Amino acid sequence: LPKNSIYNTTNLRMLSWQVKEVEVKGRRTWHTTEHGNATNVGHSMSYKRYLRDLDLLYLDLEELGPNDPHTLYYLGATHLACIDAILGVGFHKLTEQVLYHINQGIFYLEQRVQPNIIDLANRIGGNSEETWAAVRWLAHSYHNYKRDYNKAHYW
Repeated sequence: LPKNSIYNTTNLRMLSWQVKEVEVKGRRTWHTTEHGNATNVGHSMSYKRYLRDLDLLYLDLEELGPNDPHTLYYLGATHLACIDAILGVGFHKLTEQVLYHINQGIFYLEQRVQPNIIDLANRIGGNSEETWAAVRWLAHSYHNYKRDYNKAHYW
């Protein structure tokens, strides 16, 4: 980062892994074929894509530790995004696969909104929108997926 960067770099850590994706016009790539046809360029809302994102986020969790606010938020949000990719919009039967993503999403989002994680996020230049969004997703999940209206109201 530049010396006059607005970001707090005192707690910045580089990851040891890296993903390289290169888009070349006219060439079939992961992005252009993810949903089964080359006309659906960049289909980033497929279940397969979310599973790949989860794999990368779990690498982050392993490397950055279990208290990284950004990773906790995106693990929760991505698990919940998997549900929409599997089911679409509306009410559907809760399969074992869907319940897994609901429970994992709630687990990571509840971790993200713990006071010690919020404090850590604030100290490292954290994102208060992630905290707000985590609370919103928790209320949504308890209301729409778990039908636990008391917990939904709490969040």
